Amino acid sequence: MAQWRAPKREQPRRLPAIRQSPVLIAHLFRLCCFAILLVVAHSAPAHTIIRDAELEAHLRALADPVLRAAELDSAGVRIFVLADRDINAFVAGGQQLFLNSGLIQRTESPEQLAAVIAHEIAHIAGGHLTRTARAAGGSMAQAVMGALLGAAAAVAGAPDLGAALILGGQTVAERRFLAYSRSQEQMADQAAIRYLERAGISPRGLLEFLHILNSQDR
Repeated sequence: MAQWRAPKREQPRRLPAIRQSPVLIAHLFRLCCFAILLVVAHSAPAHTIIRDAELEAHLRALADPVLRAAELDSAGVRIFVLADRDINAFVAGGQQLFLNSGLIQRTESPEQLAAVIAHEIAHIAGGHLTRTARAAGGSMAQAVMGALLGAAAAVAGAPDLGAALILGGQTVAERRFLAYSRSQEQMADQAAIRYLERAGISPRGLLEFLHILNSQDR
């Protein structure tokens, strides 16, 4: 009598493991950092807001003529001073203008501070915040596409090719975003000069403050 044997169970097929590659891991880490930077760059940092009635009145006196020159509603634009020693100013959340205390302390004249404010107002008037968010999304999508193609190549057993695809996609995305950012800064400078002239404020303060930034970089 033939002995009964249980049928052999087929072992589940396993996908080929991604070969370990330090270069591939490094590029994936860099991609994650790039994604984080895109998010952080367009959100207001959690710094302490300085409330000082005299300082706020001084900033409003500088900003209001520029806002009228840019044909913006002065009441709709809020100005905040952050307790931060870095020389920086930015707009966030639509029509909110943030100035770091370090920037205010570094300016040498009211015209220089008005020029910085005019530059940020130009970003608001030009709708740059919304456009930058779209550009960041497009750049991130391009970087993710490169990462997916690179991961697929690595799974197929070509980690070096995968690393090259990830790096290539991210590099193109970074250059595209930085080029867009530089063009926006140039447009904001040009618009700031027009607003300052309409407001009767010398645009020389913008050039002087750019010299301060250059010396700070060095």
